[in-house]
Amino acid sequence: MDEMEKIVITDEKRKLLGSLTILSESDDDLPILTSYVEITRHLGEIYQWYGIFNYNTTVIKSLFPDGDLYAINSHTIMLLSAGKTIIDEIEHCLENSFCNDHKQVDDFLNNHIRKEYDGNYSYRLLYRLRNFCQHGHIPVSRHHQYPCFDLSQIYYTPYYSFNKTLQKESQKLIDDVAQITGNNLSLSYIFTVSSYLCSIYRIYKSFLKTIHPILCKKTDDVKWLINRRPQLIHHKGHPELDGFIFYEISASDKNLHSFSTQDDPTIEHTRQLNDCTDQLKEEASFYKRMHTNWTPI
Repeated sequence: MDEMEKIVITDEKRKLLGSLTILSESDDDLPILTSYVEITRHLGEIYQWYGIFNYNTTVIKSLFPDGDLYAINSHTIMLLSAGKTIIDEIEHCLENSFCNDHKQVDDFLNNHIRKEYDGNYSYRLLYRLRNFCQHGHIPVSRHHQYPCFDLSQIYYTPYYSFNKTLQKESQKLIDDVAQITGNNLSLSYIFTVSSYLCSIYRIYKSFLKTIHPILCKKTDDVKWLINRRPQLIHHKGHPELDGFIFYEISASDKNLHSFSTQDDPTIEHTRQLNDCTDQLKEEASFYKRMHTNWTPI
């Protein structure tokens, strides 16, 4: 999706550039701008992936339980792909933001991402099913007209294997389930997906809270720069451009970059956090009700 707007520079507009205040590539303050732009760009992409994730969640719930299996599989594959991308991009964003503090990154991975992976079989299974789908396999089956994850079909699919830890765990689960159900190796689709959603929501919420002080700091740095050099946002003879900062990245980059200093990225960030908090609360309540009244098999 669009993260930037590109404008073709005509001869007329080229004349305009000569009268703009432009921060040059050699300016000592340039890193303040590029650092701010990079974190807001990266967060914007993560917000969009989270929106894609939630869209597929909404569609899946509208299809359950008797929706078309092709549709359920299609949106499940997209859900798992979006979920995997969110986790990957969260890691990348943290690595970029804590570039010189590996402990901060490792602490987040251990306390949130790895904690969910180690503590939630449904999350581990669906996280791995994304790769299963990438190899051309279909994740969702039906059992007694209900969508399910058929462990026997998944586990014994030719030409694909899980890692050894998940293989051992899945085999034990298969044996336990078979003993209880008489060889019905079907995991409830909605129960498993709900547990997976809770893990993604918890990780995303923790990430938003962790990255928020860094976003605020980089936003404050830009405000400090403007207070010190107000001419950067005032362009003589072009009041319609006041509030925009223009800058160059390098001599090899022929593009002129800009952003509006009137935007406050912390507002959208707070909205994301509030929405995720509400979604986690709702999904956790739904999962708890299912756990009380349903069997996950």
